[in-house]
Amino acid sequence: MAAVVAFVLDTTFIEPPIMEIKVESGVVFARAQGQLAPKRPICQYADLLHSWLSLVAAADLTGNEFMEAHALFAGRIGFFAPEVTT
Repeated sequence: MAAVVAFVLDTTFIEPPIMEIKVESGVVFARAQGQLAPKRPICQYADLLHSWLSLVAAADLTGNEFMEAHALFAGRIGFFAPEVTT
């Protein structure tokens, strides 16, 4: 999760840092710095979102900080609704 937070904040907490995150069909794929190979699956999007929401809730942020945190997440990773099948 530290690598994902660093990616959202556009900084580095661990090596190698994540350079790219993409969500496809509910799966989160990441590419680390120095990797040329296709992105690797790291988790389910629902799990990542749950972890992110828990982290933000525990951080005791002000209202503005809370909104900024979610805006950063949305801008770098995205907020996706569950797929509805009929």
